[in-house]
Amino acid sequence: MGEAKRRKQFEHSDVQKAQLERVLEVAYRTTRAGMSAARAATAPAERRRELAEVHRQTGGLVDELTQQYFATDPNGQQTNESLACRRGCSFCCHVNVQVTVLEAVAIAEHLQDAADLKRSLLTAAPVTAGLRPAQRLDRRIPCPLLRDGACSIYAQRPRACRAHTSFNADWCEEALTCGDSAALPPVTSFAWPRTVSKAITHATTMALEHEQAQAIPVEMTQAVALILQDATAIERWLGGEAVFAPYRT
Repeated sequence: MGEAKRRKQFEHSDVQKAQLERVLEVAYRTTRAGMSAARAATAPAERRRELAEVHRQTGGLVDELTQQYFATDPNGQQTNESLACRRGCSFCCHVNVQVTVLEAVAIAEHLQDAADLKRSLLTAAPVTAGLRPAQRLDRRIPCPLLRDGACSIYAQRPRACRAHTSFNADWCEEALTCGDSAALPPVTSFAWPRTVSKAITHATTMALEHEQAQAIPVEMTQAVALILQDATAIERWLGGEAVFAPYRT
């Protein structure tokens, strides 16, 4: 099937353009404030909480604006009903997840009180280290935070996971099971949540650069494992050190 048939065109309305402007402003301001608060904190746990709060405040914007689209846009209800994503459908949960350092901190903070999930992630990290996205998908290595086909950290999940949708679960299954996912065209997904997520990432990256902190995208499992295993990682990152390995495409 041609790639054109797997893509859906999406043009932003004036309302959506205004929403994106607000997202950029909120994400930038929240990130700068969170970095300042973390650097002012005197205890490591307090630093982690301040940084994790940035993701809690900005990640929810993807869900909020997606639900607003479904409720208010003329095509919203039809789009929502066309999505194939359902609880228990986890074909896409076998790929590397690109996150910001702030998202990784938020997930690591959540796992501090979840021994089973923490153990699963630390076990998976050396298995997936160095794998490119297609390699991990073709080997069918699931996310270590997946439980019974559902995300165990749903409220804290990365923006990439919030923004990823599919209009055809069969294509997702094909990508997971074909053994050569890189040869397939992209799975059709709903563009609006991806656009919102990209806007947040853009603003967050700009804010981190202005804070003179490493602002590269990182792989979730590897970055979270590093934070959990190295008690100095966050402090060194706040100090401007290049602590994390960049995400590999």
